[in-house]
Amino acid sequence: RDDVVERLQIDPAKIILTGFSLGGSMATYLACQTPGAFAAYAPVAGGFWRPHPTSCNGPVRLLHTHGWTDTTVPLEGRVLRGTDANDPNALMQGDIHYTMGVWREANGCTQLRADRFVTQGAFLRRAWDRCDEGSALEFAVFPGGHVVPKGWADMMLEWFETLDAD
Repeated sequence: RDDVVERLQIDPAKIILTGFSLGGSMATYLACQTPGAFAAYAPVAGGFWRPHPTSCNGPVRLLHTHGWTDTTVPLEGRVLRGTDANDPNALMQGDIHYTMGVWREANGCTQLRADRFVTQGAFLRRAWDRCDEGSALEFAVFPGGHVVPKGWADMMLEWFETLDAD
């Protein structure tokens, strides 16, 4: 990030880290470990792996987007190697719903359920507003599988551009 900021003269307050699938997982872990490294995070179709982290450094500004019918990285996660979810040596993707709980805690959100529910095009969005100052947390699902959905970039940029409008 620092190299890009210096060489291209980019305002670090305008840099969003995103990634798709395993890149989304990478963005998720980076947001957890160093939430202030980027202005916001926007993973798509990727999250924590099991065992899930029990906490993150926070707060963070994060929009997670996921396909409702994603079978590559299902919302509930899946076993990639091993006999089943009870196999102690299994390699398993994480549960996105659990991940959102970790983010609510890292952001100091006072409610379990979302404060706002927005349908925008194909996206069903849930947002938590009663959280620590400087944080933002939103979860968007869409009717599709393991893809970056059409309209995602516009939706994500609109989300980012309205973060400091309040």
